[in-house]
Amino acid sequence: MKLDQHISDLLFRYDCVIVPDFGGFLANYQPAKINSRTHTFSPPGKKVSFNRNLKSNDGLLANHIVQEFGCTYENALQSIANCVADYQKELNSGKRVLIEKVGVLYFDNAKNILFEPIATFNFLSDSFGLEKFHAS
Repeated sequence: MKLDQHISDLLFRYDCVIVPDFGGFLANYQPAKINSRTHTFSPPGKKVSFNRNLKSNDGLLANHIVQEFGCTYENALQSIANCVADYQKELNSGKRVLIEKVGVLYFDNAKNILFEPIATFNFLSDSFGLEKFHAS
């Protein structure tokens, strides 16, 4: 099982999704933006970041998996632990971990996890259907 879809689904409804023993994805509101040089308007959205210190299980992700698959809570936690082990293995081998629709995780030279969000995906449901546009 991959956690990607579950994380992105939850980021639409919640501002924080914690992956136990790995870290938390935070979605912070960003207002609409106007670039006066290029005459470009961008809709409001949520900017996603990653905090490696948020490791304690709050139950949100596991309960979401329980509801989606009808498995036990313990099985959901084990599935999450397996995915985290895969993520750690990829990161330790120098590879990047893509969390689809969310972003890319990778290690820097000091073995700190860095995160690059995917800017093309907007997790603010109030902005559904709104796109960046250019005005003349």
